[in-house]
Amino acid sequence: MPVFDSLNWWSAFWDILSLLGGIVGLFGLFLEFKLESRGIKKVWKPRLKNLARLLLISGIAIPTLAQFKTSQISDQKVAYLNKQSAAANERAASAEERAGIANRLAAEANDRAGAAIARAASIEKDNLRLKIQLHTLESDVRPRQLNDDERHFITRNLNGRDRTVTVVRLNDAEPRLYADQIVDALRGAGFVVKTEDTKVSLPQTGVIFCEKDPIDLHLFDMLRKAKIDGRVVRVGAKDRPDFCDAPGIEAPLEKLLDLGTLGYLTPETVGRLIARGTASFETAPRIFIGQRIPRKR
Repeated sequence: MPVFDSLNWWSAFWDILSLLGGIVGLFGLFLEFKLESRGIKKVWKPRLKNLARLLLISGIAIPTLAQFKTSQISDQKVAYLNKQSAAANERAASAEERAGIANRLAAEANDRAGAAIARAASIEKDNLRLKIQLHTLESDVRPRQLNDDERHFITRNLNGRDRTVTVVRLNDAEPRLYADQIVDALRGAGFVVKTEDTKVSLPQTGVIFCEKDPIDLHLFDMLRKAKIDGRVVRVGAKDRPDFCDAPGIEAPLEKLLDLGTLGYLTPETVGRLIARGTASFETAPRIFIGQRIPRKR
C-alpha cells in the first residue's frame, strides 16, 4: 500500500514538526523570562526580545499548522481505507458471484454426469439383453450335438454287448446329424445299431425313447444323464406313435399271437397285421430323433 505508507510518513513528519514547534515556543518563553533579569546589555535586549517573540509565534504557529496537516492526512487515510474497503467488498461480491456461477456449472456437470451414467447403464442393459437374445438365437440355430464328455459318458457307462438298438431318424438335415452322433456313441459302447429314416404325417419334435422291454429303461436313463433329453413311451401307452412298432422281420401272425407280442402294437398296426396275415417281430428298443423342440418365448 504505497499511498497509505506515504500518508503515514507525512503524518509522522507533521507530528515531529509539531513537537519541534513546541520546543521552539518554550525556548521563546525562556528567552522572554531571561530578558526580565539584569545582566543583559541594553543594546541586545531589543533584538533578543524580537527573537523571543518570533520564537513564541513559531511555537504557536508550527503546532497549529502541524495539527491542521495531521487532520487532513487522517481524513485522507480514512478516505483511502474506505476506498480500499469498497474495492475489497466489490471483489468479494465478484468472487461470490463467480463462486455461484462455479457452483451452478458444477451442478450442471453433475446432472450431465448423472444422465451420462444413466445412459451408460441403459446401454449396458440393452447390450446385455441383446447378448441374451443373440445367445438364445444361436442356441436355436446351432445344431444339436454331443460333446466329448457326453460321448465318453455313454461309452463308459453302457455295455451294449449282444444288444440291438434301432435309431429312427426324421428325414431332415439337423435330426440326421444329431442321430448319427448318437449312433456312433452307442456303437462305441458295443451296441448293434440299426438306423431307419422316416417321414411322419405331422412333424415330431425332440427325442422319443420307445420301450420294448423294462430293461430298456436303464438304457434310456443313461442317455438322459448324457444330456440326451427324451420322452419315454411305455408299452401299451395310448399316445404310442406308429414308428415305435414299425415293421421289421416278417413272421406269421400265429407265431406272434403265441408269443404274446401284440401288446406292443398300436390298434392301427394290429389292424394292418391282421389284414396282411404277417407282423413285425422286433424286440429291440427304438429311439426316434425328431426336430429340435422350439424354445418357449
